[in-house]
Amino acid sequence: MRQVIFSGWVLLLVSLGIARSGSLVQAPEPEPEVTDRGRYLTEVVGGCIDCHTPHQDGQPDRSRLFAGHPQDAPAPRWDPAFSESNIGLVIGSSGTAFAGPRGVSFASNLTPDPNTGIGSWNEALFIRTMRRGDFQMPMPSHLRELSRGDLKAIWAYLQTLKPIYNGVPKSRLLEAPQ
Repeated sequence: MRQVIFSGWVLLLVSLGIARSGSLVQAPEPEPEVTDRGRYLTEVVGGCIDCHTPHQDGQPDRSRLFAGHPQDAPAPRWDPAFSESNIGLVIGSSGTAFAGPRGVSFASNLTPDPNTGIGSWNEALFIRTMRRGDFQMPMPSHLRELSRGDLKAIWAYLQTLKPIYNGVPKSRLLEAPQ
């Protein structure tokens, strides 16, 4: 009995030590200046809102901010005859899907939804993805050049968004000709 009580205290103390070390404790809220900068970088400078937020009547639908291509929306269709007319890209009606001679791509869900967005990611994975350019859709190449502080600010801002369950289809891109 005494050993069970002792083991319980040891377990409690170890748990408290882990909690104090930060392993089990949620990260502190970022400073408002950081999230404000992240909002500015995504919505104004980077233009991320243009592709990652569905549009209605030409305006971003702020109720679906950064939710990506709506899972029930049709994909735009590409016709090879478009190439002869110098049409390089067809944009879907929501502004979140793009069809061209190399296939169809869909803007990802960047909300913190753990199942369909980036809610299961951590900051390091987000920064690594932005640096490597491991995207399912064409993205501006200058994003790879953002400072670590700017990427951290974008990450912090995205974490403040309302999680939206929206299973964006996988992009269907063809390999580039060699």
